[in-house]
Amino acid sequence: DPNRSFKEENETEESKALMKFLDGLNSSDNQPTKKWTVHLDLHETTDTDATEFRPAKRAEAGLPYQPGMIPDGFYLVGDSENGQLDFQKAIIQNVKKVTHIAPPDKEGNIIDEPVVGDGIILVPAKKLGLCCSVT
Repeated sequence: DPNRSFKEENETEESKALMKFLDGLNSSDNQPTKKWTVHLDLHETTDTDATEFRPAKRAEAGLPYQPGMIPDGFYLVGDSENGQLDFQKAIIQNVKKVTHIAPPDKEGNIIDEPVVGDGIILVPAKKLGLCCSVT
């Protein structure tokens, strides 16, 4: 899955090409030529979470797969190393104006991660190889 392949040992062709492009933006003194203001990865969760992502996530952790609820609605996945909760809460407040926010499951989770704010979860983005970890 290209969305979760932004780490050296788990690259897809798509993620490898983007990582190479971003590396090329650096100048000769290894300073970024552009400063990133924000990186958003907006997408919806589909049934492939139940058939691909969640089983792979559990297997990587050495755990058996346990089917769970597929989120219905918009939610944000932030970086647990750099949460930016005020910013994410502002996004959620504005998104609420046009669509519904995914509720947590009965354990208070979205995609097996604890909800830290309405429609917000935090994960170690770099460790998981999420695309937001490359900017």
